Amino acid sequence: MRRHLNMLQSNPWQALSLGIALLALMTALTGCLAGETCTGAGCDDGNNGFVNNGPNNNVSGCAENDDCPIGFVCGNDNTCERAGGCIDDNGCPVGQQCVEGGCYLIDPPEPDVPDRPDIPSTPDIMEEEVFEGCQGCVRQTDEGELCLPGTFDEACGRAGAVCETCGEGEGCDEGTCVDLPGCDPDNCDGCCDENDQCRTGTSLSACGNSGFECQRCTNGSTCEEGQCIIPCGPESCGGCCDNGICTEFANTNVACGRNGESCQQCGDNQQCDEGRCIDLTCADTCDGCCSDSTCLSGTSSTDCGFNGSACVDCGPGRLCNDGSCVLDPRSRWNLVIIEAQLSETNPNGDSWDAFGGQPDPYLMAEATNFVEEFEGRTTTLDTQTNPFWLENVLTNVPADALTNNLTLTVFDDDAFPFDDTIMAVCNTRIDEELFTGERLPVTCRAGQDTTEATISFRIDRF
Repeated sequence: MRRHLNMLQSNPWQALSLGIALLALMTALTGCLAGETCTGAGCDDGNNGFVNNGPNNNVSGCAENDDCPIGFVCGNDNTCERAGGCIDDNGCPVGQQCVEGGCYLIDPPEPDVPDRPDIPSTPDIMEEEVFEGCQGCVRQTDEGELCLPGTFDEACGRAGAVCETCGEGEGCDEGTCVDLPGCDPDNCDGCCDENDQCRTGTSLSACGNSGFECQRCTNGSTCEEGQCIIPCGPESCGGCCDNGICTEFANTNVACGRNGESCQQCGDNQQCDEGRCIDLTCADTCDGCCSDSTCLSGTSSTDCGFNGSACVDCGPGRLCNDGSCVLDPRSRWNLVIIEAQLSETNPNGDSWDAFGGQPDPYLMAEATNFVEEFEGRTTTLDTQTNPFWLENVLTNVPADALTNNLTLTVFDDDAFPFDDTIMAVCNTRIDEELFTGERLPVTCRAGQDTTEATISFRIDRF
């Protein structure tokens, strides 16, 4: 031994090589690594006083990976372990997993996004997220249950109940299907149509107010404040017009006029007679008619009258007969069919169509003076009992054919091979004073095989 020491002292390079070999041997025996110093407490690597105890490379005192030096992780027993010496995933940093004793990075898992159920095809329904404790109603879909607001007629319900569709005549009120009230003055400010529904009452096809029946405005009239108003003029006013307002009984000295003329105020020594201001002296002395202060024979259709009355223009289609205006039987006219009100069911109380449903009505008109015969029809309107035509059905018809006999027949247009069904029949005559272009309603009485109906028409000058 002494001989070896003397040799080391005489050869320093041999001493250095021997020291390195001894250090390596001691590291292997104690478990210390290169760069670590074996102390009484273990292997010290000089990193913040870290001490590596023995062959297992364990040391106490860590709470998380940051407490351990680079290359080490904090294990389950709160001791630092080499990253390459893991036992399970708990010994690896976040984002790494233990594979065959080593920690390796792993790809993050794909997020689990649940499929959303399809939105139901019911229109005008807003989708809500499906959630436990649905406040509306629940609809079952192929993808699962869907919570809806529950306030629509097509999906009504509340408190998570199954959605239901409200029936005819019902509506959804706070999640419950209830009977809808009929249209009447208590719940409608506009007008009530043929389907018992409240309308605004401001359109030409449905004009009205205060919950009364809707009217159709025709003959150039407008709907103003729920009333059909025809502009004042010859076609709408038999008296005179004052600032657009018709004065029907315009036979006073302050408002004198006729046939839609402007109202006139008669002067001194005048009086209003038949809508004309005439001279009082003429009225007292004339056997015919008076035009202002002039006495005329009163036999002309343009100046007709007698006994000092005001001369009258009889108008188109009329003659003067003994000082009075009468209808000219040879004058020519048109028959305009406006609309009809028909029964909802046939005489047996069944639907008009063989397979159910409303009728497809059209109207046939016939007139004769026993010399000539006239016939015409409207178009067919689909599935309704309140048809509105406003069609010229008979054209260039002599007045005596309309005053003698007019037949109006309403048919239901049935598909082949069925014959068209007669719904209603009206046989009427038109009085000559009704040849004015005004709307004329006529009621058809019910028969054994027909139902009651109301037909509206007018007679226009050809």
